[in-house]
Amino acid sequence: RLICTESRPLQEGAQMAVRLAKAGIKTSVIVDVDLSRTIKESNFVITGTDRITETSFINKTGTCAIAIVAKEFNIPFYIIADTAKILPKRTYPAKYLSTNENQVLETKIAHLTVENFYFEEIPLSLVHKVVCETGIFETEEFMERYLNF
Repeated sequence: RLICTESRPLQEGAQMAVRLAKAGIKTSVIVDVDLSRTIKESNFVITGTDRITETSFINKTGTCAIAIVAKEFNIPFYIIADTAKILPKRTYPAKYLSTNENQVLETKIAHLTVENFYFEEIPLSLVHKVVCETGIFETEEFMERYLNF
């Protein structure tokens, strides 16, 4: 049985849950902030990544909170990554921009700032194992093998 967070604002997690259910896999979809209740039922957490650097990985906003909650409840946290996504910070620093604020709040109001960041940086120290095309690695082993620049 899988539990997917909805992944606001674009609902990628809810869309994934639908695809999994249609494939015959028992799946639940929850709102992102319901994680602390449901993670206690989990054997592990798994997520993808958009980029891996020397000390962190970049993924959808909310992933860091999931990793922290997983660590608090001693739930292993895995990332799945293609090694082609390894990119040292010095070669292409990540930039985080708030975009499409109307996805959070459509009405503009004086003195109210809306922030809608799609991506965030998560420390590799929160990762239990890394799954990639060459195998499954303890985070330290993955770092030694692939992140020594």
